[in-house]
Amino acid sequence: MVDGELVLMDYCPDLGYYRCDITRQWPVNGKFTPAQRELYGFYLGVYEAVLYAIKPNITAQDVVKAALPKMEKILTETKFSKPIYENAAKEYVERYRRMLNPDTVGANRGRGANLGHAVGMATHDFGGGSDLMRPGLVFTIEPEFRIPEEQIYIRLEDMIVITESGAQITSDFVPRSIAAVEKVIAESGLLQKYGRIK
Repeated sequence: MVDGELVLMDYCPDLGYYRCDITRQWPVNGKFTPAQRELYGFYLGVYEAVLYAIKPNITAQDVVKAALPKMEKILTETKFSKPIYENAAKEYVERYRRMLNPDTVGANRGRGANLGHAVGMATHDFGGGSDLMRPGLVFTIEPEFRIPEEQIYIRLEDMIVITESGAQITSDFVPRSIAAVEKVIAESGLLQKYGRIK
């Protein structure tokens, strides 16, 4: 791994024949660079706007409608250091706007809103993230944010269980914010804590 880059971890243990799926992205050296803070911070805000808008008995389009005003506010308030970053961020939010119109020409034509994929006995199970958020549904969201000109790729993923009363984010405890990620990386690792096996 290269100092100054981000490492993406797409992982999760299985339990009783059921799968799970979580993604986190951390700086290799333990500290986000100024550009990474800017881009990851923007992405995280938009990501959590969608994540925390999920609730039972609404559609994926309803989730996007609820999240979009927050996303647009984050876009407006973020100061980007490069025009390509700002353009990529605008396009990222625009992709969500297009999800509300299934007739839009482009990648989402005829599909409508799709937030992610179901998780069950397969990591990428059938359905999930595109229809009604019905109780019993287990799925992930994992939108990607790309700046191809600089080969930048940012992605997070959380697993959500829809219940009768809400949306339980089973992976919410795994560090996601810049401060929480940097704090965990600064802690001693297992080798430091337990020593090498001889």
